[in-house]
Amino acid sequence: MMQILRRASLLVAFYLLTSAATAYAECAWVLWATVYDEKRQDVIKKITMAYAHSTKSACEKDRGERDVEARRDPPISVLYQCWPDTLDPRGPRNR
Repeated sequence: MMQILRRASLLVAFYLLTSAATAYAECAWVLWATVYDEKRQDVIKKITMAYAHSTKSACEKDRGERDVEARRDPPISVLYQCWPDTLDPRGPRNR
């Protein structure tokens, strides 16, 4: 009987330790913008950081709202993209 209790308590302790170690931490998300001139078919402004958000869903929601806003000015087009803060769509920096 004592052996069963000891084994059960070890299993409970192991479960508690592993569940605490696998806590989910979401990173920040950045909304990036690229501005195009539709008439000249040229990039006016290369990829720039527009806004930062704490979650991906907040970034995607903001992106959707800004896409609607950007369609109001037809000669100018803005492409918005959400990326984690650990990635930079501009590519590696030259040092």
